[in-house]
Amino acid sequence: MHISVIIPTCGRLRELSLCLQGLEKQTLKPDEIIVVNDSMSEIAVSGNVKLVKAKTKLGAAGAKNMGAKIARGEILAFLDDDCVPHPNWLEFLARPFKSQKISVAAGRIKEKRKAVLKRNWRDLILNLPFYPFYFLGRKKVGGAIYFNGRVAANLDVSGIGFCDWGGAGNLAARKDFFIAAGGFDSRFLPGPSLEEPDLCLRIKESGGAIFYQGQAVVSHNPSAFGRLAPDIMIQNLRANEVYFGLKNIAFRGPLEFFGFFLYQAWQILIYFILILANRKYWLRIKGKAKGLKYYLAIR
Repeated sequence: MHISVIIPTCGRLRELSLCLQGLEKQTLKPDEIIVVNDSMSEIAVSGNVKLVKAKTKLGAAGAKNMGAKIARGEILAFLDDDCVPHPNWLEFLARPFKSQKISVAAGRIKEKRKAVLKRNWRDLILNLPFYPFYFLGRKKVGGAIYFNGRVAANLDVSGIGFCDWGGAGNLAARKDFFIAAGGFDSRFLPGPSLEEPDLCLRIKESGGAIFYQGQAVVSHNPSAFGRLAPDIMIQNLRANEVYFGLKNIAFRGPLEFFGFFLYQAWQILIYFILILANRKYWLRIKGKAKGLKYYLAIR
């Protein structure tokens, strides 16, 4: 089994260095490591790392597609540059592929505690409609969360189990399934993105199986989202949420439809109220409109 590790990067030299140091300590060495430089500045890597530079700004999804295109491995392991893999990360992430039934393996993303706890009253209010739908339909089984008959990977638990999708920064896929699914959707905007869950759902709908491997752990430092201004990052996040939700969730069933549109309507209402105190919240509404625009473009 040949494995290619693909890392997109954009101006985060310190984080990339820590990521590559983590790969050097792996109990199972990858057959190749590909770093895709999606920034305008030049970077240097050492050892057996293959460095490729994007000619134009691709975004994370496009950069990963570029790396996958030149990868020689039959298994493509995607790792974000701000994630540090634990020493046995690749060994555990590759284990599910011993079964030919598994198309994608998703690993555990261990967040820094201070980042996880960094919440404020606005987050609680904005997400208020989400909680009843989440807890009423939720039960943990292995490494998965079941919601209204659907399954999503719980990204920070140690169990294992089949799931519907895995999260950004710690995902591996068979190259033939990846290519057949069309790779990552490059319409997702830079910043916190959802191209990995989107890819997983397309692979699952084509007959592939997604497996959550909670023993394949990376530590994530979310404190540095490239060089994006915070307001642009939040705007892109809202656009990506709407685009992903309309594409993959809202039209799956009545509960999903009602929950998604209630959630969006509530957030827009709160943003209009917050605009009275700070006009920057207009960017959140603009981001949601941008996500709707991208979804309508593919219909």
